[in-house]
Amino acid sequence: MGAGALQPSNNSQPHLRVATGPMEGQSFALIGKKLTIGRSSENDLVLKHDTKCSRHHAVIRLTPQGYSVESLSPKNPVSVNGQPVTTALLLPGVTLSMGETHITFVAPAPALAPPPNNGLAVREQAGAFAPTGAPVNSKSKKNAAKNQSRQQKSPMFMIVVVVVLGALVYLLTSDTDTKKPPTKITQEADLEAEIEASEQLRLSKEVEARKSNKRTAQYREAQAAYIKGSRDYRKGLFGRARDAFQTCLSLYPDHTLCQRYLGLSNRKFDEIVQYNLRLGKDHRERNQFRACMSAMRTVRVKVRDKSDKRFKQAKAHFEACEAQLGENF
Repeated sequence: MGAGALQPSNNSQPHLRVATGPMEGQSFALIGKKLTIGRSSENDLVLKHDTKCSRHHAVIRLTPQGYSVESLSPKNPVSVNGQPVTTALLLPGVTLSMGETHITFVAPAPALAPPPNNGLAVREQAGAFAPTGAPVNSKSKKNAAKNQSRQQKSPMFMIVVVVVLGALVYLLTSDTDTKKPPTKITQEADLEAEIEASEQLRLSKEVEARKSNKRTAQYREAQAAYIKGSRDYRKGLFGRARDAFQTCLSLYPDHTLCQRYLGLSNRKFDEIVQYNLRLGKDHRERNQFRACMSAMRTVRVKVRDKSDKRFKQAKAHFEACEAQLGENF
């Protein structure tokens, strides 16, 4: 499509409007037969700040059926209204998603046709609307003759009547025409616009809710628990760190750092427990019963949950080593 495709658009021609992403709010007119989109500077529409977008992500073409989009990245396909596609015909109002950028395809609604003439012709002829039918008495005949003579002498009267009747016919036919339901394209475009507006409203409300939650005392307590857990994690006290991160999430479940470090603390804690279990078993096989008891005692102190299988296993080995140690004295 070339560089000319990146001209600012107006509402009277098909164009692309960036709904969300690094270029949010910008619109570009579709004035050629082809437009390429991607992170590379070789594209017509360059999304260089969208790191999740491919270098050559998509191409939009003008076909006899209308504009269509084709995905150029097999591992990172384009989504149309949330559905990954290889190629798809673009209807007004659809949203293209690539990386973190969401682009809306906007096309003007078709203009309504002018009201039909219905073949009505109005003649401006004097006497064209003269009354028909003869009265039964002579007085009525004289009055009719006078009226007819008066109408023949006043052609402007007939012109006014013709214009009024023509205006009534036009208003009736045009009113009927304007009450026709909108076309299918217009209905789909309006529906997509309503869906998009509702989604944007929902996202903005969620962002506002998260920001307001961070100003509460509950969030401050969760943040204090996160800081305490971070210190214990750096010192290698993974059991204590795990407890602090669990407290943080109980106060503020959406705390992403607490979620991440809780998982890391659990993994490190499990590694230490498994290490001591293996170490205690090795000491027992070598008849080093005091060292076996020390390793198993460490496991029991760390796990603490008596219903945990690791706690039960450590207790059994501890008691066995203790019994074998007593037999040797």
